[in-house]
Amino acid sequence: MFTVTPEMAKRCQEYSDNLMAEKKRKDAQYKLERDEKLKAMGLENCDQFFVEKIVEVQEIVSKVEEEAVKGAKEVLKKAQETSEADASDSVPKPTVSEAAVSEAPQSAKVDQIPDSHIIISPS
Repeated sequence: MFTVTPEMAKRCQEYSDNLMAEKKRKDAQYKLERDEKLKAMGLENCDQFFVEKIVEVQEIVSKVEEEAVKGAKEVLKKAQETSEADASDSVPKPTVSEAAVSEAPQSAKVDQIPDSHIIISPS
């Protein structure tokens, strides 16, 4: 049978107190950093609901960016297939190599969508 000595109980209590203190410290640090970021965005006095909506908007923006890139790749692929079909029907023209087409989307610059503080202004 296992029995807890007073010394063991004291050590366990100290350990749990240290864990709780560390958790509170990290929570306070997170809130401070969050508030500083909001203040930098010009959103000093906003509630938790507004912060959650900003996060939602940022997630939607990233999804739209991904879909736009996928759509652009599909359009480029279809355009390449169409141009190859047209080239075979008419006078032979020099075609772009497959490697150059696959590198184009990677090297192309995509305009960044502005930060959410530009899109959403507090009212």
